[in-house]
This record gives sequence, C-alpha cells and structure tokens, in this order.
Amino acid sequence: MRKETRDMMQFRVHHFLAMILTVLAAEGAWAACSIGGQLSRLDASPVKCTQSQLDRLDKVLSNRLQFREVLDLPLATEVLREGKCPSAEEFKAFFDGWKQLPGTGFNYTVKRYCMTEPTYYGIRFPWPDKPLDDTAVSRLSADIDVLQNELIPALSSKRSELDRLVR
Repeated sequence: MRKETRDMMQFRVHHFLAMILTVLAAEGAWAACSIGGQLSRLDASPVKCTQSQLDRLDKVLSNRLQFREVLDLPLATEVLREGKCPSAEEFKAFFDGWKQLPGTGFNYTVKRYCMTEPTYYGIRFPWPDKPLDDTAVSRLSADIDVLQNELIPALSSKRSELDRLVR
C-alpha cells in the first residue's frame, strides 16, 4: 500500500473517531438533563440543563409529586389499614385521577399486591377487594415507609431545587 493511501486512511479513521467522541460526549450531556435521567437520579442537579429541559422537568416533577402525595400514598395507606385491595369504584376513582397527571409512570404502590394472576398471555388486571396476606401487609408497610420517607421527600427536594433554578 502506498504511503499516501495509508496516511489518508489514517486521517479518515482519526476524523471518524473524533466525530464519534464528540457525539458521545454531547449525548452524555443530553442524557444528564433528560427527564428519565433526572427522575432516575433524583440527587443529580439539573443546573446545566437548558430552559426548555427545566420547564419540562418542572411539569413532570409537579405531576409526579402530586400523584405520589395525593393519590398513591393515600390509596396505599387505606389498603394497609383495611387489609384488602380497593373496591372497583375506588380503583376507578384512583385511575381517573391518575389520568389527569401525565408523565407519572405506570407503577403505583399497591399494584404488586392488588393484581390478578397473569393470564395465559401474561396480562394482569386490578383485583378489587382482594384480601392481603400477612406477607403482603408487611411488604406494603415497608413500601409505604419508602414512599413517605424517601421518594416523596426526594421529589420535593428536586422540585425545590428546580424552582430555584427556574426563577
């Protein structure tokens, strides 16, 4: 192979690698400010995010905090107190309220305790008035503790930090 051809190939390889590193570095910065990235790392600061990213994050955090405080925690507490899953009407009211809050995810605290066994196709449905056994009650109690003492305070803290950055 001629020296000129080899030099040209090396130049192209180096140029290609430099472009890949630039794209990966930019993608890493974007991922740090993505909604999913910020919600999965509630302790990460959004200080380097753009104004539009901060605005979207503010809306999602507001909805998620409202969902956890106003809908999810009261439902889980009621299920624990009664020792059974919500009635069909209570499930309907919960899901109707949840639909008003986009961007809150697809899990709620009592979901793993108040679902039917999977169908042949793996589909599960809410099971109204399903009684909870002792194991489910103790696990739900632990889940409520995490919700009250870790998740809701972390969401509130992140929202407070975001309010300081937006203003």
